[in-house]
Amino acid sequence: MKEFKLSWLRIPFMLRIVKQTQRDLYSQIDKIKIFPGMKNLLKNLRDNNYRIGILSSNMQKNVNKFIKINQLNFFDIIFCESNILGKDKTIKKMLKKHNLKTEEIIYVGDEIRDVEACKKVGIKIIGVSWGLHTFEALQKNGVDYIVKKPSEILKIINEN
Repeated sequence: MKEFKLSWLRIPFMLRIVKQTQRDLYSQIDKIKIFPGMKNLLKNLRDNNYRIGILSSNMQKNVNKFIKINQLNFFDIIFCESNILGKDKTIKKMLKKHNLKTEEIIYVGDEIRDVEACKKVGIKIIGVSWGLHTFEALQKNGVDYIVKKPSEILKIINEN
């Protein structure tokens, strides 16, 4: 809030906009395509007996619809929660709910706030260069690993 010079009084207004955007997104999910190579990565992770999860601030019904449309039935955990006070708190809640340990997790994310949250919680993070923030921004903010294509993720996971 400080960074963007926004008053805390604006939070309810901003949350309404985000929620409305998510509701509107539901009818457009079929136009969103999975990044090339991701479906194959998920299949390879599943074939290698890794547990796979999604942590999203989007609405559960949007995530479920995207998974169904793209035939991505690979996930053991789907955890959706919008937490304005910090993604680290959401990660902790998910870990507790699913009885997971930080050392068992490698988070894959595309945002600086993913990196910050993982650092707070003590989880390793792989930054992806094809998402919201740039390769350089993710690197500057301290990702443990960074990849340019999905196939590189499996290699990192296998090494850890």
